[in-house]
Amino acid sequence: TPTVSRRLSARVVLLDADGDVLLFCGSDPANEDGDPPRWWFTVGGAAQQGETLPEVAARELEEETGLRVDPADMVGPVWRRDAVIDFNGSVIRSEEMFFVHRTRRFEPSTAGRTGLERAYIHGHRWCDATMIAELVAKGETVYPLQLGELLEEANALADARGAVPRRQLQSIR
Repeated sequence: TPTVSRRLSARVVLLDADGDVLLFCGSDPANEDGDPPRWWFTVGGAAQQGETLPEVAARELEEETGLRVDPADMVGPVWRRDAVIDFNGSVIRSEEMFFVHRTRRFEPSTAGRTGLERAYIHGHRWCDATMIAELVAKGETVYPLQLGELLEEANALADARGAVPRRQLQSIR
């Protein structure tokens, strides 16, 4: 039986000038099937000892895309998602805190990715809500599951630049 571990992670809804979000396409490296199921997800990853959540968000953004952002420029956390993830032979109970950030559209660099990230991230796409709905309609999973319906809110929050009202952290799926 796989071990269950807990982790706190920061995820980034990275938006371009048009309001599209950067999504990665990935699959489980432990799934040896010829054509393993794939899913789409936002930038992000686990916190390391001593890091603040904005620091995690900025570090993961740089590692996974090459984009350097000051942790103080991360807006959030704006949403919280509790997930149980069966990945790479283990089960992870993940508490995900979501940040938003706007940038110009760019081609992500893979140079800073870990070996594991290189093994399971197969590509990327900048998506608007319609494109997310089309992926879901084709039977592909997009995480967080509510991303398409939350994209407008994410864009409004990204433009607030530090003026995000203090509010209850919204729990999402």
